[in-house]
Amino acid sequence: MANGFFTSSMLISKYIQDHDLTLKNVRVLMDKLKVRISIAIGNQDDALDDLMDTLEMMKAMEIFFLAGLDTEIPDHLLQVEKVAEIPGISSFGVKTLPTSTGKAELHVQKHEAKTNHFDLRIVDPSTNKAHSWALRSLPQPGEKVLAIHQSDHDPEYARSFEGRIESGYGKGNVSKLVGEDVEVTNIEANKISFVRHIGRISERFTLVHTDGNNWLLVNHTPTRESRPEVPSYKTSYKSIDLKKLDFSNPDEIMAKKIDGGHSIFVLREGKPIEVFSYRPTKGGYGFADYTYKTDLYKQRAKINAILRGEIFGRKNGRVIPSSQTSGILNSNTWNSRDLQEQHGKLDNIVFNVVKYNNQSFESEPFHKKLTILQEITKQHPELHLPEFAETEEAKRIMIDRVKSGKDTDSSEGIIVYNKSSGDYYRAKIKNDYDVYIRDFFPGKGRLKDKGIGGFYYSHSPEGPVAGKVGTGFSDDLRKEMYANPESYVGALVKVESQEILPSGALRAPAFKDIRFEQFPEKQ
Repeated sequence: MANGFFTSSMLISKYIQDHDLTLKNVRVLMDKLKVRISIAIGNQDDALDDLMDTLEMMKAMEIFFLAGLDTEIPDHLLQVEKVAEIPGISSFGVKTLPTSTGKAELHVQKHEAKTNHFDLRIVDPSTNKAHSWALRSLPQPGEKVLAIHQSDHDPEYARSFEGRIESGYGKGNVSKLVGEDVEVTNIEANKISFVRHIGRISERFTLVHTDGNNWLLVNHTPTRESRPEVPSYKTSYKSIDLKKLDFSNPDEIMAKKIDGGHSIFVLREGKPIEVFSYRPTKGGYGFADYTYKTDLYKQRAKINAILRGEIFGRKNGRVIPSSQTSGILNSNTWNSRDLQEQHGKLDNIVFNVVKYNNQSFESEPFHKKLTILQEITKQHPELHLPEFAETEEAKRIMIDRVKSGKDTDSSEGIIVYNKSSGDYYRAKIKNDYDVYIRDFFPGKGRLKDKGIGGFYYSHSPEGPVAGKVGTGFSDDLRKEMYANPESYVGALVKVESQEILPSGALRAPAFKDIRFEQFPEKQ
């Protein structure tokens, strides 16, 4: 068959050259033959029969041209399958790419044909097309698979088609596996990156063009195994009483303690800035990934560095309560963005250097770290340094504002950095305590029969009840706990209090957030 195909093509080309044939009708015929061949290749069940028919048509062309017949092509040579009858395809052979970043739709269909495969389709709202690739398998983190670019499909076919295609192109059973919103983060000439926000996990994929219709689908979702450079621990603070602060020590500088989520900021030159929690998680891939809950992923790193810092919400210039920040960080990315519209956008500060240009900096004195942080934040203004107080007067003004509750960043306390040693410690106005929820008491007034009034707590899972907490909750959390008490009884939670009394009760306690790392089923 290959020799006949080649001979026919050569003879046609020779005839065109010898007779100066007008190519209009020849092009029409060749376009029809291209469709026949494409259909045959795409449908393995009927491939042999279709290719044989196609070769017979080309043989007829050979005879037709060699005979020197009229240049009008007989109708019987143009009788090919009607492209409009191929399910989900309006223009067969048209293969285009998404053109816009942002929210799109991802659909995956399992196609049980002679060669089983998966059809991955990205529906771009700008093009209103389902841009399609065929895969043999769906890659796991660290894997890549061949993806064959297919004809554009109609969006409704991608969204809803399930069933059997009885014959022709695509013959076989089709079932729906995935239908969800997806975020297209980057589009280049030969590369398309997108992210699936599933639960608290963000799975990262890139389609990379190699040649012809061949692409690779790469799953580069970070895992603890693939990204060992990301710390899984937090440097502990020493605590001192506010009364023991030495405002006159020139070797110490102070910053306000902002109560948010301690985070790791990863900068890899030329790649989007990433943000992770240091805490290992039992679900997903071992990471709590905050990257796409911030806007930092939209910025490309200009250097290589790993930094420590804090992520927190801010609204109308004021840092929001830590319980609201915790809700934003522990939500699905789509929900997190909705919560930020309601409660406040995520902001950041960076205050420590883990690595810089692949060199460890954790044991370096703070004055060296501060120089590096100043250089990094100058290149990356989207990353922010804390406000530092260096003179005795500035330190006293800062602590007075924090203690008075007038400061927009903190009412919690002060962090003190020793420039020479690298040591740092905190002086908190209130202390955090971990307690266990033992039971709830009902709300009153507007929360009657709708939300909890608060909870009773103990200092150990089975210990005696020591007191109760009735403040610090959002209305949404009060209602959630009221509706699903069994999901929260036994949870380890963080409570803020002035002190612990001899009885074990906390003085003026207020709920802060749930310790998710100790309560994995709530992650």
